[in-house]
This record gives sequence, structure tokens and C-alpha cells, in this order.
Amino acid sequence: MLAARTGEEALEVAATFAGGIDALITDVVMPGMRGPELATRLRALRPGLKVAFVTGYADAPVAQELRAGDVLLAKPLSLDQLLSAVGRMLPAAGTRRTAG
Repeated sequence: MLAARTGEEALEVAATFAGGIDALITDVVMPGMRGPELATRLRALRPGLKVAFVTGYADAPVAQELRAGDVLLAKPLSLDQLLSAVGRMLPAAGTRRTAG
């Protein structure tokens, strides 16, 4: 698992990380950079990246920015809800493509 406190930091971490990145979990509203912008910029570096957007706003206007396979989660959410969403986004470990 990789972690970042800001969108800019997430971009730096992704740019320097040599391994694969399967998914991004990001808040929709963040200081400096919205989650959808972060997702777009990360997808330029990591095509095929799946994204779970988290929001505390019931009428979040992000729905139109979702791509197929993306998930929109409402706060507050439980760990079980988060894990379930990630499980839906990612293929089973035995079916993942590997480099080589």
C-alpha cells in the first residue's frame, strides 16, 4: 500500500514507484487538487487504474466524472464497505495480469 497526504504527493509517489498500482482511493474534495483531477493525472501515468472516490456530500457532482469500474462511496463508511468496493474494482488475485 502506498499513501500520500495530498494529490501532488500522490503523483510524486506514483511517478517514482517501480511496482504496479492497481487502484486509487481518494476523497473527491481535497485542498489543492480534487480527486477527479488526481485520478485523471494518475491514469496518464498508470493506464487501467481503478478508482474509488469517497465523498461526504450527498449531491456530489462527481458522478458524471466516473469511468466504468470506478466506485463512488459516501461517508461515513465502514471498513467492510471499503473492502467490498475494492474487491469489486479489482480482479481476483489469481486472475491478475503479470508483467513478464
